[in-house]
Amino acid sequence: MLFKKAESITSNSTNLRWKCLKNCLCALDGTHIKIRVPIVDKPRYQMRKGYIATNMLGVCTPDMNFVYVLLGWKGSIVDGRVLRDVTSRRHGPKIVMLSFSQ
Repeated sequence: MLFKKAESITSNSTNLRWKCLKNCLCALDGTHIKIRVPIVDKPRYQMRKGYIATNMLGVCTPDMNFVYVLLGWKGSIVDGRVLRDVTSRRHGPKIVMLSFSQ
C-alpha cells in the first residue's frame, strides 16, 4: 500500500542522521510477524527457527513516516524475493542506485 510520495533529503538538512545521505528518499526494512494459520498452511509459513510468521516490508521517510507497507508473504520466503516483488509492482517503490562520491 503506497501512502504518499517521498521527498528527497536536501543538502541543507538539519537532521544529522540523514544529512550525509543527500538525495536519499527513504529507508526500507522487513520483519516477520508471528501469525496463526490452518495446519495445512503451516509448512509454507514456518520460519527456519520453527515459528509461524508472515513477512512485512516497510518503507519510511527520514521523519519516520511510513510511505509504503506490504504484508502477506509467507514467512519462509527470503527477503530478496519480497523486495523483487514489491519493486515490480506498478505503484511499488523503485530502487535507484546512485553514486555517493564526495
